[in-house]
Amino acid sequence: MAFAVAGFLADKIFNPLLEVDGLLAETAGFITGTGENRGIALMFIISGLMISMIALLIWQNEKIKRLEYVESQDSGIDLSFQPG
Repeated sequence: MAFAVAGFLADKIFNPLLEVDGLLAETAGFITGTGENRGIALMFIISGLMISMIALLIWQNEKIKRLEYVESQDSGIDLSFQPG
């Protein structure tokens, strides 16, 4: 689905916002620059931040943390760390 809407978002929403006289030229334009095709940079930054937030939320979930341990116990594989 992301591939289907990425082109539309870039061409019709983000690029016009970051044109030289766009609505975000003075705010987000400070980070990404302004001009032709700078909306893609803003889109990458937003998607990277969203992925990072999702990863942090998943990392805090105890069920996800225990998932690998439970799966290894079901298969009979010992994943415990024993130095030496």
